[in-house]
Amino acid sequence: MLTVNKLLMDKGLQTWTTSPDTPVSDALIQMVNHDIGALAVVEDSRLVGILSDRDILRKLSQKGKSLRNTLVKEIMTAEMISVNPKQAVDECMAIMHRHRIRYLAVATNSNLDGIVSIDDILHTVIVEQAESLDQLENASQDNNLWVL
Repeated sequence: MLTVNKLLMDKGLQTWTTSPDTPVSDALIQMVNHDIGALAVVEDSRLVGILSDRDILRKLSQKGKSLRNTLVKEIMTAEMISVNPKQAVDECMAIMHRHRIRYLAVATNSNLDGIVSIDDILHTVIVEQAESLDQLENASQDNNLWVL
């Protein structure tokens, strides 16, 4: 079983964060500079929300607010869904599909361990399936069997 912790180790442990009191314009610049679609929102070392590119586009346009005059806490997703590092990657995929979200915070007791995206999950699943196929093909060749 492939776990979120393994995915994070393979992906790298760098997680970009912002404060709830940061102007959205500054958070957006950080997202662009790091080529990411979401920032963890952290206050006093605790995970308090997530700010995604969708939050910025949808909530700013709905509320008629500007990037410079809006703080992250006004548009972040505070009621986020998080998983623990021991959860299986396929469970995460099901959670993301069920809730129609693209990012999951990975946290242990409200302490941020990382963020995984649907792209991270799909990449991991594809790599795992390719490795399984290779193992099956090698096993069949070793035993003179054909795998269809």
